[in-house]
Amino acid sequence: MFNLYPNPTGGILTIEHKNGVGADRVILYDFRGRVLSNELIKGKFTKLIVLDSSNSGVYLVAVLNKEGGIISQRRVLVRH
Repeated sequence: MFNLYPNPTGGILTIEHKNGVGADRVILYDFRGRVLSNELIKGKFTKLIVLDSSNSGVYLVAVLNKEGGIISQRRVLVRH
């Protein structure tokens, strides 16, 4: 499980994974399936994602393992 805050966000999103077990990648998608951010991670992590240029709406954040399987996913609401 990972933490995602603030949610809703006005533009800067913080993603934390405190134990990092099995996590390899964090991906941010819009609901059309477009990848907005795709970053490799190792172990415990904290990532800031700037969404200032993104439209208001609902986005999906997924943490994946090395095989591409989803460990956890959450929705985030962006309001500008």
